[in-house]
Parts: sequence; C-alpha cells; structure tokens
Amino acid sequence: MVDKNLFELIWSSFKRIQGPLLAVLAMFLAIVLWRFPSDKKVGLDIILPISIFLIVFLITLLDSVYQALKKDRDILPRVILGRKYSSDNLLCLLEPSRLFSHDAIVSFYYIEGGFEQLIGIGTVINIQENGNIQVILDNYNQVHEDVVNKLAQNDSIILSKIIIKPTVPKSYIGLLAKGTYDEYK
Repeated sequence: MVDKNLFELIWSSFKRIQGPLLAVLAMFLAIVLWRFPSDKKVGLDIILPISIFLIVFLITLLDSVYQALKKDRDILPRVILGRKYSSDNLLCLLEPSRLFSHDAIVSFYYIEGGFEQLIGIGTVINIQENGNIQVILDNYNQVHEDVVNKLAQNDSIILSKIIIKPTVPKSYIGLLAKGTYDEYK
C-alpha cells in the first residue's frame, strides 16, 4: 500500500467525487448567468457558481479526510512470500502492519470455500526496517501439510488464501500454559 501525500489525496478525492465535471458545470452556469444579468445587488451569476465551487471544495475535503481515516484502519497484512525455515518450520514475510509486534504469537488460517481454517500457530521473529514482518509457522496440523508445502513454494493461489492474525485461539493458550503445545499435531 503506497501512502499518498496531502496533494495526491485531495486530488484523488476531487476526481472520485466528480469534481472536474462539477467545476465545468459551475463555470458553464457562471457564463450563462453572466449573460443574463439581474437587477439585484449580488446576482445569481456570482452566488451560484461560487456556491457550487464551495460545495465541491467541501465535499472534496470531507472525502479526503474519510479516505485518510479509512486507509489508517488496521488491516491484516498480506503474505508476500513463504519458504522453508528448517525441517519443521516455515518462514513467511508479511506486509507491514501495526497489529503485529516482535515475539508475538500469531495464528495461520487458510481460506477454503469461504471459511477460514486454522492451520497452526507461529511467532513473529522480526519486524524489518521497511516494516515487513517475518513470522515462523512453528506448529501446524498435519492435515494441512499440502497447504504448508505449497506456501513454502510460494504458490500464488495459496499465498492469496493465507491469513495471519495477531491473535491465538483460546485452545492454544491452554495448551501453551500446560506445556502440551505439540498436542495439536
């Protein structure tokens, strides 16, 4: 996700709300109303185009603020790539996210048929200088061995169907507390 500067954010909002079309409409109205002067001190030929420009400006600013706040929401990062880390572990590189912290326990899910299936749990081992996150899949259910192998081979379909969450199911927390972490296998 590329961050936009203020001008780019305002310009994209201006285009999104059809600002160029509304600006042309305001200019057209100004020219038409200017050709038909009124007897009033401040005529419609001045008030109407200025009002339209102000409305377009306000809507653009409101849309810019909305887009900036929407972008700032915390979303789950996409898996960029995966590879074997050791004989039993898999290393994945994730997009930057403020939801993850170093040494946090995370859960891996695979989306199949619209449902998220828990594959296993892992650990954040590093948050790189560029913000990318390295996580290791420490423990996974052998039922998902095929998915894990394809993830290690960077299968694009599998990469797009993997979700890594910064939370762990309650059942895993119990296993960790008892020291029976390997029961899940």
